[in-house]
Amino acid sequence: MVRSVLFIALAVLVVLAAMAMFTRPSSIELFNAVMLHDRGALRVAADVAYGGGEKRKLDVYVPAGTVEDAPVLVYFYGGGWNSGTRKGYEFLGRAFASRGIVTVIPDYRPHPEGRYPGFLEDSAAAVAWVQDQIGDYGGDPSRIFLAGHSAGAYNAAMLAMDNRWLQGAGAAREAIAGWLGLAGPYDFLPLDVEASIRTFSHVNDLPSTQPINHASEGDPPAFIANGYDDTIVGKHHVERLSAKFGPLGIQHTPRIYDGIEHFWIMLSIARPLRWRLGVFNEMVGFILDGPDRLGASST
Repeated sequence: MVRSVLFIALAVLVVLAAMAMFTRPSSIELFNAVMLHDRGALRVAADVAYGGGEKRKLDVYVPAGTVEDAPVLVYFYGGGWNSGTRKGYEFLGRAFASRGIVTVIPDYRPHPEGRYPGFLEDSAAAVAWVQDQIGDYGGDPSRIFLAGHSAGAYNAAMLAMDNRWLQGAGAAREAIAGWLGLAGPYDFLPLDVEASIRTFSHVNDLPSTQPINHASEGDPPAFIANGYDDTIVGKHHVERLSAKFGPLGIQHTPRIYDGIEHFWIMLSIARPLRWRLGVFNEMVGFILDGPDRLGASST
């Protein structure tokens, strides 16, 4: 009886936190606070500086026990490029680390402090830190996966496909084994929503800001997913990018999930909500076993 009451209370908290996420993305810290986190993972470093300033810091999560040459995931959170904090994503860091993946979650300067391309430069600098330092935490610096949700998926896509950013940070693009985008905007011209207008309207060469325009032969494999009911970043971003990848022979796994909205595709990574969607297991499979395991397409 007591266990049932506790379960119901937790379920109510989860729903309330999720509802808050839909209207106030900064409430991710509340969501994280009420989540049951995965066991078998440790946060072994927090508030590590990869550059100057409060927003150029990162946290590192590792599998419990001895770790050696594990794949590495660098996860960039969303928030419309003007909000967000790594402190709300412990649930995600522990989730992937519990599956044998060393996971790094960096902050990056939001707009206007990190005005485009500042947030990309910060993201690339975080990856450069990972390549230099992650071996000390049991990660393989030659097997790095980039991932993100929403604006964070944009960051991951740009770093994976536009070599200006990693090269500028002194990082090797060859170390990027793949990237995973959840509800990411990859082709959003003309600028027609507040977040994109605010973030990109000052750029003279707007086509250069679009991930889809940087796709080329030899790009790393991609897992690109969205919800069918996403009204913030529509599923057409996955469809268009997949259509671009095909003729270029880029291995990719496109997924559009029925009945899933913008935030749920990321929230369902949390341990108590995985029943809602299988995206977490698919992402883990993509990282551990490669894109072929998921039936990746190159045509």
